[in-house]
Amino acid sequence: MRRFTLLALISVSACSPTVARGPSMAPSGPTFITGSGSFIELAEDKRGLLARVPVPIDSAWAALPSVYAELGIDIGTMISAAHRIGNLEFIATRRLGGVRLDEYFRCGRTSAGASAANSYRLYISILTDLAPVSAGETEVHTLAQASARSNSGASRDPVMCTSTGELEGRIAEALR
Repeated sequence: MRRFTLLALISVSACSPTVARGPSMAPSGPTFITGSGSFIELAEDKRGLLARVPVPIDSAWAALPSVYAELGIDIGTMISAAHRIGNLEFIATRRLGGVRLDEYFRCGRTSAGASAANSYRLYISILTDLAPVSAGETEVHTLAQASARSNSGASRDPVMCTSTGELEGRIAEALR
């Protein structure tokens, strides 16, 4: 019995795939695992939009929740001490605050040629950080990221989207 168990373990381990990852093979960016088990390395844009507005930080912070509400974004994260607000995951379909999603995100095209941002469900993450520059000026840093999934119900891998910068720009502009 013990010999059979040992042979079974050796057989299973011999069949399992191994991936050698030395320093040269380690992913440099975030890695996404598809439903089929393959790996896709993504280039992550961590820059977002950095803007300065001629408003004291306390005034900008007080206005930020209403700016998010006007854009149709529910607040899921609010850290007052850090002047950080946002939502780490919400779903939008076709429009956000009355604006077509392809104005905010580029997600490629569907097989029918339509904008995937307007045709699929978008899983969006957005955070805005405020920092004082001077007594009357505030730095606004907003990062918006999204992925899209088909509405058809078929289990497909998500499509990674890139921000156009428009959503981040509207937040900064609304604080002016």
